[in-house]
This record gives sequence, structure tokens and C-alpha cells, in this order.
Amino acid sequence: MTTEESTSVETISNESINVKHITLEKGSKRQYSRKTKSEDKAKELMDKLLEQQELARIKSEQDEFDAQKTTLTRQI
Repeated sequence: MTTEESTSVETISNESINVKHITLEKGSKRQYSRKTKSEDKAKELMDKLLEQQELARIKSEQDEFDAQKTTLTRQI
């Protein structure tokens, strides 16, 4: 931001005008949305943990199914 006091500014038509001060407006800020490496690593670890939990759940369901299957086979 620049402020100038009592300066003479030439326009395109080469006319001189007196300006007491000029203030440049600050443009709109861009949102900062960059992810950090630690956020990426944390997400990767969470995904890995969720995948392990899902695999453990599937394995326990499969074991339970196999146990029921074995019990039914022995009864016949």
C-alpha cells in the first residue's frame, strides 16, 4: 500500500492534476488451502488403520462362518 502526499500526477491526456494522497486497495486474499506433509501422513496412517480394522472384521466373520460350518458338518 502506497500513500503519497500532495503530488502532481499526469493523466493519459498529459494533463496535470494535484492529488493529496493515493491509497492502493488491497486485493482480495486467496484462501490458504495447502496441506502440510504431516496432514498427509496422518491421513495415510488413518486410512491404513481403518483398512486393518476392516480386514480384522472380515477375518473374524469368516472364522465365525467356518466355525458354524464345521459344527453343522459334525451334526450331520
